[in-house]
Amino acid sequence: MVLRTDIKTEVLMNLYDAGYSASELSKKFNTTPKMIIDRLKNSGVITRTMNNYNTDRLSRVLSDNQRGENNTNWNNGSSKLFGICECCGKKFVTNKCGRDIVRFCSNKCAHIVMESPMKGLTGKNNPNWKENKKKAFRKSLRDLDIYKLWRDKIFERDDFTCKDCGYRGGYIEAHHITPFAEILNKHKILTYDNAYDCEELWNVDNGITYCLKCHTKNDKNRNVDTRRWLKRLI
Repeated sequence: MVLRTDIKTEVLMNLYDAGYSASELSKKFNTTPKMIIDRLKNSGVITRTMNNYNTDRLSRVLSDNQRGENNTNWNNGSSKLFGICECCGKKFVTNKCGRDIVRFCSNKCAHIVMESPMKGLTGKNNPNWKENKKKAFRKSLRDLDIYKLWRDKIFERDDFTCKDCGYRGGYIEAHHITPFAEILNKHKILTYDNAYDCEELWNVDNGITYCLKCHTKNDKNRNVDTRRWLKRLI
């Protein structure tokens, strides 16, 4: 191990200013990084942090005399692609990004040529069109204020308690004893005005409080996916 007095401080300072790290200098002079740092600090040199060191190293690697063809990683420009746009005919240069062929100069040109097969197929012309919209309408009725008021009245009357198992509080639901869909079909409810005017739909006596488990058990029209999910929890 070389003694501290065997290394000239001026040499260390010059090499450190040139960008060498304490680790590199310790290997060069067969000593420890701590000894190098201590010698520099005792000489009034402000040592670099690891971030400073990495920045300095990067600036040296990317200095002006190491750019382009002078760079050791130069690949003769093969990271670029040259092409002619199939839409506008414009010549363009772009990055490869793992591609061997680029057909268009921009997304705009690509969208003009490669139109979506569903373009213009709206409404009844769309293959996903569903003539019967009753399901969506019926589902939206549960978002009405009058529905929420009906539900809250049932919860208050039943003291927020499941009328099947006696579970109180937590997650509970209001169930139509006479099915919701049956009332809608019976009174031919097709609009929100029809729904508001139907007294049977909002009759509190036609409601009962259930927990999720009991609601799923007692409601034959309950969503099948909900039943399967609940079975996994039980």
